Amino acid sequence: MAESTHSKDVHDTLKRQEALLLEERSMRQNSEHHFHSKFETLAALQIELQQSVIAMQTQLHSLAEQMHTYHKNKSGSVMTMKPPNLLQAISLAKKQETTIEAIIQRASSLHKSPVFPKPSFKPTPPSYAPLTRALVIPSKPPFNPHRKLLTASEMRARREKNLC
Repeated sequence: MAESTHSKDVHDTLKRQEALLLEERSMRQNSEHHFHSKFETLAALQIELQQSVIAMQTQLHSLAEQMHTYHKNKSGSVMTMKPPNLLQAISLAKKQETTIEAIIQRASSLHKSPVFPKPSFKPTPPSYAPLTRALVIPSKPPFNPHRKLLTASEMRARREKNLC
C-alpha cells in the first residue's frame, strides 16, 4: 500500500511537472510571437525612416543646387552686376531678394518637417503576463576626490611588480 501511495505521488508530481512544462512552452511561444511582431514593426519603421531620409537628402541636394546656381549666375550682389541706372539696380535687388527669400522659405519648410515620421503602427501589449525578475544593476563606487593619481614612472614600477 505504501508503494501505491508512493507511485501515486510520483504520478502526481509528473503531472504537475508536465503542466508546468506546457505552461512554460506556451509562454515561450507567446514571447517568441511577441518579439517577432515587434521585429516586424521595427523593420517597417526602419524602411519608413530610410525613405524619409532619402526624401530629405533629395530635397537638400536640390536646395544646394539652387543656391549654387544662384551664386554662379548672380555673383552675390547687385553692385557686381553694374546696373547702368537706379531703376535697374532696384529691379536687380528685388529679384535677388525674392530669390533669397524663396531659398530661405524652402530651407525653413525642410527644417519644420519632422525628421522622423510618426509611426503608422500602434504597439500592442504582450498577450502574456511578463515574468518579473529583478535586474540587479551594480552601482558605481562613490567618487573619491582624495585618491592619489600615479605618475607614469610609478605606474611602470607597479606593473613591474605585478601590482596592477
